[in-house]
Amino acid sequence: MKQVYLDNAATTPVRLEVEVAMRPYFCEKYGNPSGVYQMSSENRGMIENVREQIAKTLNASAEEIYFTSGGTESDNWAIKAAAQMLKEKGRHIITSKIEHHAILNSCAYLEKQGFETERGYCDLPTSFKAVKKGTGKGPVVAFLAEYDALRGVGHGCGHNVIATCASGAFASLAKIFVEMGIAGEVRIIGTPAEEGGAGKAIMLERGGFDGVDFALMIHPTCGGESRNYINRNGRASGSLTISFTGQSAHSSAPATGINALTAAISVFNQIDMLRPLFETEDNVNGVILEGGTASNVIPGFSKSEFCIRAATMKRIDELQNMIIGCAKRAESLTGAKVQIQSEPIYAERYPCLPICEDFKENMARVGISMCLPDPKLLFGSSDIGNVSIKIPAIHDYLSITDEEIPAHSKEYAKAAAEPAADEICIKGAQGLAMTGLDLLLDESLRQAAAEYHEKVVPDFYKEK
Repeated sequence: MKQVYLDNAATTPVRLEVEVAMRPYFCEKYGNPSGVYQMSSENRGMIENVREQIAKTLNASAEEIYFTSGGTESDNWAIKAAAQMLKEKGRHIITSKIEHHAILNSCAYLEKQGFETERGYCDLPTSFKAVKKGTGKGPVVAFLAEYDALRGVGHGCGHNVIATCASGAFASLAKIFVEMGIAGEVRIIGTPAEEGGAGKAIMLERGGFDGVDFALMIHPTCGGESRNYINRNGRASGSLTISFTGQSAHSSAPATGINALTAAISVFNQIDMLRPLFETEDNVNGVILEGGTASNVIPGFSKSEFCIRAATMKRIDELQNMIIGCAKRAESLTGAKVQIQSEPIYAERYPCLPICEDFKENMARVGISMCLPDPKLLFGSSDIGNVSIKIPAIHDYLSITDEEIPAHSKEYAKAAAEPAADEICIKGAQGLAMTGLDLLLDESLRQAAAEYHEKVVPDFYKEK
């Protein structure tokens, strides 16, 4: 299926017929992309007043937010970096990092602000939720928090900044919208194991986002103003771990053994033979984690891991089935018994452009300009993609330093605990809270977001 990007605006790959039809439709109905909806005059005065209150509230409580949410204490978020395995309904679920200290800090802050928190949400020990209802039934806006760290690195992806922004946005908007008599509901959802384990995908399966109309979050980046991205895309990704159990033997008599390493190598060779069939955005990268310890011993066990990326979650499933076929053929050829383990798939991302544009305007109000990314760039993956298929969502990017610092590094972890990152925590929270407010008050923005989401998400996801 052909994929295009149209004039740098919608950076998520979408089907040609949808993309061609979509932009003129929204420009005609809601105005140009930078003003995609029209605020009703009835709500304009109220919304400006509430925006000011949000900004003042967050500025006044900045130091408390930094400390309780980990803005300047990144070590608080990475006390333990071991993998935790949960077994439920016959499948293993990896929660990647034991984030217990992180949710203690976040929940303690929210509880101190007067909110009740539900820990262990969706039966995941390091997830949480807090809810505040308005004066009546209305839209449900959720701020999403991430807080897992990287083993041996700390917050090399800046998830402490994400959690701080979400906590601040929720706490400020949840208080003020009730005082102003606004209908609807505001939630914060703590989503664990983004770095490995696809926590949001698991939570979706368990109903963790049921009833949510819009999901909002930010992610830190680096490189200055030109990296303050809205509407950034992300490819789908998945992983397979393939193990072979054979029979060890002395290398002088290989026929008495079953070579598990030969089976692993066969899988790699078969994948290379299949590469001419790959689509443009398909990518499979594998490593052999275990394959023997001495050259004079026939390896009786091997273990390989494969990272798979593609344009869509549907295509990931197809590629995984191809690789599983390679493994089964290797088992048949060598006699080594195969064991295959997969993790939940990270879906491609469909950011909701009308909400992204609104967030951009709100960030301009707090002094930060944002832009669209170069559509030719290839980006990584995140489980926010799974959420974006189900409900309108944003996952926009704010730079915490002008320096070019590699992500997933100790240098980035240090930057995520600097005063510049603290400032972004407050401004990001202000922008998120203001955007949540707009969604609560403006029906035309909600309609634009819902219609955009309906048009941009491929039909094959809606058929399920």
